[in-house]
Amino acid sequence: MLEAVGLQATENGGRPPDKRAYPWRLGVEGQGRTRTLLILLLLAMAVYLGNQLVAAYINYVALRDTVQFVVRDIALRPRRGVAEGKERILAMADELQIDLSERQVFLTIDEDVVVARVRWEEPIGWGQYTFPFPFEIEERYFVLPR
Repeated sequence: MLEAVGLQATENGGRPPDKRAYPWRLGVEGQGRTRTLLILLLLAMAVYLGNQLVAAYINYVALRDTVQFVVRDIALRPRRGVAEGKERILAMADELQIDLSERQVFLTIDEDVVVARVRWEEPIGWGQYTFPFPFEIEERYFVLPR
């Protein structure tokens, strides 16, 4: 029994695909494995950088809570000095392994407001390809009248 096979209508009239125009349609051996490997590599890099960002954000939240507590404590008990508050903030930064100097911590008592501002940067990246990720905490709290 004989079957007649006809050419189906295609974009290019049944000719083989042009290698320059459609390289992804050629089905080159190993092309799918290379694409999968590239996707897995990008996914691993995203997980690695995401892990660094999450760790930096957890440190930010922990230090923010400490700054809020110190500002409220000074507002409730103004005789506790600014120096003691700075020491507590710097001690928490050392505990969290945040590179924070005394110049980066601004804590003052104005007439009726306690103001704290802490700024620092954490490096995020891979090897020599790192960039500084800035963090800033600013808290204000009114001093309670006695």
